[in-house]
Amino acid sequence: MAIISYGRIDKKLLSVAVIVIADLIKTIISYKFPNKTNFFINDFIGDISSVLIGIIFYIIFNKKEKNKQENKKSFKYIVYLFLFLAIKLSYERLYIYFNENGEYNYDIILNTINGAEIILMTFGTSFLLKYKYYIHHIISMSIYCLLGIACDFILGNFFKLNYTYIAIHIIYIFIEVMMFCYFKYMMDKLYYNYYELFMYWGIIELIVKLLIYSMLAIYEYKNDLDENPLAILNNIYNYFTTTNIYVIIFYQFLCYIVIHAIINLSTVLMIYYLRPNHKVIVDEFHTYENLIIFQDDQNKYYTLIPFVFQIIALIFYFECLELNFCKLNYNTIKNIQAREGNQNESENEEDLKSNDANVIELNNQYYMLCDDSENNYKKSDDLNSNKSN
Repeated sequence: MAIISYGRIDKKLLSVAVIVIADLIKTIISYKFPNKTNFFINDFIGDISSVLIGIIFYIIFNKKEKNKQENKKSFKYIVYLFLFLAIKLSYERLYIYFNENGEYNYDIILNTINGAEIILMTFGTSFLLKYKYYIHHIISMSIYCLLGIACDFILGNFFKLNYTYIAIHIIYIFIEVMMFCYFKYMMDKLYYNYYELFMYWGIIELIVKLLIYSMLAIYEYKNDLDENPLAILNNIYNYFTTTNIYVIIFYQFLCYIVIHAIINLSTVLMIYYLRPNHKVIVDEFHTYENLIIFQDDQNKYYTLIPFVFQIIALIFYFECLELNFCKLNYNTIKNIQAREGNQNESENEEDLKSNDANVIELNNQYYMLCDDSENNYKKSDDLNSNKSN
């Protein structure tokens, strides 16, 4: 037997590849044409596309799919999702806004953060969704985390970090992981369709972002910052007044609406058909896209070596490949299902043998049921007497 064999290669993994490719295209456009788009408008475009596509899908599919578990749905679950998204988005947007000079640049240790997230995703899905994890998951997850920490040490990121508010960032990581686990819980346990949640996600993010940016605009006005070119309203106004209208239509709307729609829809489908854990693959590729394209660190190419091994570790974690020694492949989903199939076949064969053993043919005429039951003997006697007569 080979040391390594193919495991469970699901076509649904294409959703991960689609996200990675679409995100790479978006990153290249941002790098090559930095002044063709506006951050604040981009922030709303993705949510608008989510709402529009969600509404279209809802109209098309909702009449065809009558959910049998409507009683499990409740408005309170949408409220919980709103709270998760509100906390997550508030931290992200305020962090970006007030950390413009990069004083608290926690994003530089994203490799380590991704390692922490896969651990938290594993515990979260195990507790909330009752997913089972085995020794091959623990080993590959540990290797992935250690390699991520090694990448950040190669880049010297731990020595550049300001640890003043690191506790707040750790809380944010917990909230983000809990949100994606809860999102999957709503699909698997509460029977929300993916297009419903896709639509709700877009609507909630639009509301939360409008509230955040409105409060920031008021903050700028109260502190006489609204005349600054970087102020929110001035930033948007300058973009529309100084940028060619055709550039705005092509890059800002046509291009980014399509890319955001693809990324957002593929993300929801990835969580729906696979697991929230798969988001770690997307995040890791995104981290290296930004590292290679935007950063000028001389050591960044050295990190490609541990990055390759990180991806290999994830391939074993998600059981696309299996190790055939030390029983590391014993509890993979493919082999568990194979054992269950063999067990069912054995049980069926035993049932057939058991049923055959209860019937005996005598002289091609008389049949008697071999059962300890007195009733069966009486029935067989009656049958024999009737046939004799």
